[in-house]
Amino acid sequence: RWKDLEKGIISPAEFIPVFERNGMISRIDLCIFEQVCELINRWVAKAGTSPVISVNISKAAIQNPDFFAKYVAIAQKTKVPANYLEFELTESTAYENYDMIRKILADIHQIGASCSMDDFGKSYSNINALASLDFSTVKMDKCFFDDGFPQDAKKKQLVSGTLQLLKSLDLEVVAEGIEKKEQVDSLIQLGCDSIQGFYFAKPMPIAEYEHYIKIGMRQQKEKK
Repeated sequence: RWKDLEKGIISPAEFIPVFERNGMISRIDLCIFEQVCELINRWVAKAGTSPVISVNISKAAIQNPDFFAKYVAIAQKTKVPANYLEFELTESTAYENYDMIRKILADIHQIGASCSMDDFGKSYSNINALASLDFSTVKMDKCFFDDGFPQDAKKKQLVSGTLQLLKSLDLEVVAEGIEKKEQVDSLIQLGCDSIQGFYFAKPMPIAEYEHYIKIGMRQQKEKK
């Protein structure tokens, strides 16, 4: 998200396409990545651990076969523990050039980071290709959960079957765009690994997130 002093929070859908068209997106990707590495280091130094942070790799970036070397250089410079890093590719990008994507995924695993496929199900999904690409996690797009899940029996069966298929491929599954308690309850029952969406929280600045996490940890301790 872009926090503008006058307009407030601006959705990536509004400004990312502009940067993709003018060629700035790759430089922005690297800038954000370095900030992420520094943030992880700060959290590890303070608390001994950090949540895994997903970093998007833009479609424009991977057109350069050696683009990932710049990420490796930043990771080495900041000395970030790579196990707290996750690199994210959209489903449509992953299916465009298998050989290139296989190399990128191998490079990601080589530094000790994980990799996820975002927006799964938003476009044409190639299950056979997914089985041959070494992703760690698949993020099911919110289109699975809109318009009837979990009340609609067919919709629920589609989600259940997709979850089972992905987990049978030894993939961690994340449900995206969840906004209702009944959706959360159903996904937990179906065995979904992780759930994200506005039901839990909306995008927020780092300081607010740190406060949010502290409250959550305090509540967990009180329950115990």
